[in-house]
Amino acid sequence: VSLILNISVEKNIQIKGPAIKWGREIEVNALNLYKRIHSDSNAVSNSKPLSNIFIHQNLKVEKLGLCIDYENSWYAASPDGAVYCTCCGHGVLEIKCPFILKDKSLRGDIIKDNFYVGVNMGGNYFLKKEHQYFFQVQLEMRVTGVSYCDFMVWTPIEFVVLRIEPDTTFIENVLNKCDVFWFILRE
Repeated sequence: VSLILNISVEKNIQIKGPAIKWGREIEVNALNLYKRIHSDSNAVSNSKPLSNIFIHQNLKVEKLGLCIDYENSWYAASPDGAVYCTCCGHGVLEIKCPFILKDKSLRGDIIKDNFYVGVNMGGNYFLKKEHQYFFQVQLEMRVTGVSYCDFMVWTPIEFVVLRIEPDTTFIENVLNKCDVFWFILRE
């Protein structure tokens, strides 16, 4: 119980590392770019996307905080945004602004195959299933009950937006293991 209280009680801790500072400052720019490029075809031509950009109808994007699963309150996630449009319905948005690429090419790291985004032989980008971010977005979709996650990786040079769909087999397998841990912890 003390572990749970220690984790859940609000603390005024400020992490001041350069990567955290970079992410907090830049994520707002990435979020605004996401809104612009997905609602205005002129904005797409003025940006440097690595992936195809789909123009949404009546796009709304709102910031989200911590989302807790109604049925299993030990599952929670904090997507960067809630997305809604009349063409795709409800989704979540996850934004990554990798500090290590603030002065480098995103495409270069993807091609070198040392990044969490890969590219297949057809030139399509994808989020690697074995990376922790794959679990993160699967949990975000599971907790919020949406049908997709737009995963955006932004750098000052270029960006990519990947449409991730739920992988129910993957997330249920992982959550079954989490349930075992949670119920052991409660005993």
